[in-house]
Amino acid sequence: MSKIDELTTVCCLVLLGIVTLKTNHVTALIPEQCAHNVSRPFATCCPTDPLNHLVCGGPERGSCQHLTIHREYVPRVFLMDDRLFWPTRFFDHVCHCKNNFYGVACEQCWFGWTGPHCDQKEVRIRRNIRALSEDELELFKDVMYRSQTWPSGFWVLDEATNNRSDPLFKPRFKPASVQYWAAFIHRYGARPTLYETEEECSRFGILNFSHDGVTFPTWHRYFQLVWERMLSNIAHQVHGIHDFAVPYWDVIGLEKCDICNDEYLGGPGHVDRYGVHLSPNSAFTEFKEYCLEPEGDEVCFGCQGTKPNTTITRQFLTNAFPNQEDLYFTLNLREIWI
Repeated sequence: MSKIDELTTVCCLVLLGIVTLKTNHVTALIPEQCAHNVSRPFATCCPTDPLNHLVCGGPERGSCQHLTIHREYVPRVFLMDDRLFWPTRFFDHVCHCKNNFYGVACEQCWFGWTGPHCDQKEVRIRRNIRALSEDELELFKDVMYRSQTWPSGFWVLDEATNNRSDPLFKPRFKPASVQYWAAFIHRYGARPTLYETEEECSRFGILNFSHDGVTFPTWHRYFQLVWERMLSNIAHQVHGIHDFAVPYWDVIGLEKCDICNDEYLGGPGHVDRYGVHLSPNSAFTEFKEYCLEPEGDEVCFGCQGTKPNTTITRQFLTNAFPNQEDLYFTLNLREIWI
């Protein structure tokens, strides 16, 4: 694979619904086994492996340890943010996994590994979505469709108002489907701090740490890997597919979105105050808008939930796609400052 092909594959994964560094911390908000422990004194998230029923998978896989976080100077205005020194505001003991074991209970293998001891290399091929056969494309769309109701295994924080977050106060959690999880986590990682006053919000609520910071490639890469694994689990249980991988979309040199049609992601449908909905002939026309933006000029908001029967919309800000010159320019950069 050439350097250009590799960059295209890594950077242009199709995210559809919206859409690394190894860590042994809680990675996707709150595992359902641990929701009842959140914010308690000495809060612990060390579940048992569902297969061997041992805490953190047993001594060969991992152990329950006190959570230690490297702390750096942070401006005072951000100290209230629940995501700061994640996940210490939620838990202080979590599973620390050994070797290539991974997961909230060390019950899985780290990405790229497989086998009972997670010591066998695993390769999954991500292909151009436009190169998929009709059957492959239908399977992919079926997996995505099922993700709306398929349990993710995680609970997400109810952020219908800003009164329970930043700082954490009498939190309420809701079980999340895979698609709800994906929408929530993407918003949770990107949203500004939820300030109480309009003045603080207007001054400090413009920061987007996931998209406007140096961790953008790392954060999104890890997010995509976790999301892809959830979809892979659906493909395995429903279709018996063991090597499912999310296709990528090669956008280099395009003049318009060539997958925004009913064959792929759905063509344009009716328009209302929320935006352009998907065509009724699209497989995704009934996809819910899980994180609907509030009306008005409000800046500080989380995943506010959705109004009844509100489906996803498109609100294109630009149709400018990168070309080959843009790609070569990026590849030739030696230092990137954001």
